[in-house]
Amino acid sequence: MAEKIRIGNGTKKTADWIKASICLTDIPPEHIRIGKNGKKYLNIDINVYEKKNEYGQDVAIKIDTWKPDQKPEVEPEIPKTDDDLPF
Repeated sequence: MAEKIRIGNGTKKTADWIKASICLTDIPPEHIRIGKNGKKYLNIDINVYEKKNEYGQDVAIKIDTWKPDQKPEVEPEIPKTDDDLPF
């Protein structure tokens, strides 16, 4: 499991409104991706907790550090056939 990088927090104000802040200086540059449009993006996870912490906050914002596997460790073996067909 990847390291969780907390970059912000906030408070759930109503059922459909969360007020939060993100610390831009805490974002490691390797997690910022450039889109096809040249804009910069950061994937985040937002957790809403049942109870507030000691600062009155019940929202945590973390960088989504999940990355898909680049390549399988073992290449799948392609079975050989006796077919002489070109396709």
